[in-house]
Amino acid sequence: MNDDEQYFLEISSNEQQQTIEKLLKKSNLISIDNDNRLIVNIEHIDNDYLLKSSKETSIRIPDDNRLYDKLYSFEKVLNKYQVCLDEINIVHICDFQSQYQCELFVILSKILYSNYSHLKQRFLILAPAVNGDDRPSTIYDDLSVDNYMKEVLANIVNQRTAASPFIPMAVFKLQLMCRKQNSIVHLRSNIETNHDALFLLYTGARLISILNSYEEKYKNGLYPAREVYEDKLENMLTSKDEQDFLKWINSFESRFLMKSFTDTNKVQVNLDKIFQELILFSRRLSPYYSKVRILTENQSHLLPIMFARLELITRIVLLFRRILSFLAIPLIERM
Repeated sequence: MNDDEQYFLEISSNEQQQTIEKLLKKSNLISIDNDNRLIVNIEHIDNDYLLKSSKETSIRIPDDNRLYDKLYSFEKVLNKYQVCLDEINIVHICDFQSQYQCELFVILSKILYSNYSHLKQRFLILAPAVNGDDRPSTIYDDLSVDNYMKEVLANIVNQRTAASPFIPMAVFKLQLMCRKQNSIVHLRSNIETNHDALFLLYTGARLISILNSYEEKYKNGLYPAREVYEDKLENMLTSKDEQDFLKWINSFESRFLMKSFTDTNKVQVNLDKIFQELILFSRRLSPYYSKVRILTENQSHLLPIMFARLELITRIVLLFRRILSFLAIPLIERM
């Protein structure tokens, strides 16, 4: 149990557990089996909260004090926002092995606290992380992950970068987020398994260095002030690659962000698709800025295309910064 969960979770008494059971029994979604155990009839539950990891139409509620502790503690948290008129969004983070328990908790909490109509619960499912070829476990070994961060990733980063203190944590977060939820993240000491995450961060740093180089030359009087084209930018970009990059940026929110966060029929947040797409885009960008000279000579006939390319890069950097902020990862400026 981590510090945040320790702060959230309160132990419920037998009396409080009995109160929760009584409230559940009042619901038409709950029945009792021959062993006097509570059953959730999930076939009648709102489609948003069906147990995706179960093919059954009814699920027995486990005799687990920890589940009741969470339900009891959840009510105390909700009471703090009882007078809040705005929608409350709660994201449950778990790996695919514990998704079943997480979904069951959401179903029971919805039954118990149905008066909180402005409450929206979502799932963020992560692939489990294991050291080397170890078998995955539902319990994360905090010590082994901490050692991996401090020793393995730090050494890799020191070999390949300017050793920013943010990079090891950024690489670790991206390792988790860029994998499909039903896969396993093997934490290894070789660079190959960390290449995608490092490449994404390097791409952002490379683009920022181009923008910083222009700003420095502008301050020294070597370039005039940039002209901004806004909605006319597409007409100013001369190559098909550049126009494709602009279309990708403009459509990113509708194709990925809106589907992941606002689809009312899906309560699961699929960040892996977002970050996988960002990595693929980074790979497309690499040969472009390697062969195209962004900062041209200060000649009147060259400046319009240079300004257009700088505006394109600025938009890409803003998108990278926004997406990485979901994981509290700063866009690293030097690697």
